[in-house]
Amino acid sequence: SPVYIGSALMDRSVHPCKICPRLSPPCRAPYGGAEFEHRGRFDLLPFDPATMEWVHTGQGRIPQGRRPVEGGYEEHGGKLYHALATVQNVRVPGKAGEHLVRV
Repeated sequence: SPVYIGSALMDRSVHPCKICPRLSPPCRAPYGGAEFEHRGRFDLLPFDPATMEWVHTGQGRIPQGRRPVEGGYEEHGGKLYHALATVQNVRVPGKAGEHLVRV
């Protein structure tokens, strides 16, 4: 079943999220290493393969010549970007941010 990317509006932040129409509620937001149901407002991000692409990256580094898609921000102002992870051989939308890197 289809899974879409979006941004979930929280109290004082906006987080990249996944949107699955078959789930209730359809919006799930990653936070603290887990995924939470989001029952508030969220916006769908149209993915245009003609102008956008998923790029491998890691350790909070953005590859040269690439521009990440901003998906939101933390309450303290840290930028959040749309990301895609593979979990048990399934590609799952999520978030990334330079301040989220664990060393």
